[in-house]
Amino acid sequence: MFNLKSKTFWKYALIILLFPAVVNFLLFQYKLPWVFGTADNWLSFWGNYTGGLVSAFVAYVVAYSQIEKQQILADSQIKKQQQIEMHNRIIAQLPSLMRIRLELSNYCMELRKVKQEREVYIAVQSRFHEEKMEDPEYRANLGRYMIELFDKNNYSLLEKIENDDLHLKLITCFNFYDDFSKALAFDLSPLEKKMDVVDEEQKLSLTTTSSVDMNKVLQSSVARIEYADYVSKKQIVWNKLFEESQISTFEKVLKEVYMEIADIKRKKKNSTI
Repeated sequence: MFNLKSKTFWKYALIILLFPAVVNFLLFQYKLPWVFGTADNWLSFWGNYTGGLVSAFVAYVVAYSQIEKQQILADSQIKKQQQIEMHNRIIAQLPSLMRIRLELSNYCMELRKVKQEREVYIAVQSRFHEEKMEDPEYRANLGRYMIELFDKNNYSLLEKIENDDLHLKLITCFNFYDDFSKALAFDLSPLEKKMDVVDEEQKLSLTTTSSVDMNKVLQSSVARIEYADYVSKKQIVWNKLFEESQISTFEKVLKEVYMEIADIKRKKKNSTI
């Protein structure tokens, strides 16, 4: 409240201490002509005056001290309330994290499963169809795989995650698995058949009428564009799986989720708030 190292504090303290001596010296020692009243009158006046100043000063000090104590108490209560709210938010993550742990573990299993299926397909094609010129890895990438699709509702599980770094990693994993599962589950066979049918119809039309059916041309173009789009998507997600070591990334994030759950359980058990 008072800074004893402050020059201003010592200046005012010195003024207060010297003030009675200066008054006594000016008024009573020299008996200045414009000073009226006896020494007793002035002594009584200054006694009352200084007593009032001291009382006001004491009241100020007491009031200031009370206000400061109340402010400290209020700050302490606010800080404690913030700690309680933060603690509650941390504990509230537990159900979501446990659900995320199950989903992420399942995604890791699905990624390993389709990767193994792809490897088996490539091995079989390389062994029994060596005469074929087509790259077996290319055909493996374009294949349809039975894989569990991503549930969009799982994004809502991330809303309560307080760890920003983990939150971002989970979003990245969910986004990849969403793209990966949709691309692999898509069957290109109907589009291939559709293109073949349209091409045959075009050939037949040229043979019988010597004219081009623009409606068939449009159908063929749409089918080829859609086919090329899904071929690209399948190739991209497979490349990401291998080039970015996505399975390893999923496993690392899953380990972080396990650690986060263990940490929250420990805080919940040791909580004294």
